[in-house]
Amino acid sequence: MTEGGVICAGSVITDYVVIVDQWPSENSLSNIHRQTKTGGGGPFNIVKDLRAMDKNLPLSIIGLVGNDDNGHWLRNDCQSSDINIDQLHITKDETPTSYTYVITLNQLVDEHFSINVTKHYNVFYLGYITILDRLDHIVNNETVAVQVLKQAKKYGLETVIDFVSVPNEFYSKIAQFTLPYVDHLILNEIEKKRHDF
Repeated sequence: MTEGGVICAGSVITDYVVIVDQWPSENSLSNIHRQTKTGGGGPFNIVKDLRAMDKNLPLSIIGLVGNDDNGHWLRNDCQSSDINIDQLHITKDETPTSYTYVITLNQLVDEHFSINVTKHYNVFYLGYITILDRLDHIVNNETVAVQVLKQAKKYGLETVIDFVSVPNEFYSKIAQFTLPYVDHLILNEIEKKRHDF
């Protein structure tokens, strides 16, 4: 599998997994047995899974994390797995790293992407479309994400996008603008219904 690398971009978050003794019914409590922290979001999950399958595959992650313990933990975890973090940016303000109770850190913009360094990569993943806020923004009949995808295609990368099941009044329009620049599409039956693919 080590022929070409993969660049994954989008929402990079921290997941907190809480193990309880029972699901709490209304107006009751559950005992927390333990809580663990792990990385999350499509880009993180994919690069970590790919690394587990192939220790030599060139991998890179593009995203934005907070200048906090979670953000540094995510960067260190990727780095210790030999995943390139040159474009896993840290916020310049006090915005924290997103975690599972928050949908996404919505400050990732096209300026965070420099896809011209593709020597070892042949696939570019972007997720999750429709919760990337500024990348989903429509300007001159295209989304900002489309500008990023065009850049990836210009450098010969195969593009993969991942939709997410959230209410978004512009869901179909975002899909229409994005799909012409996508080689591989990841969506579920809910997302398929939102836009008649």
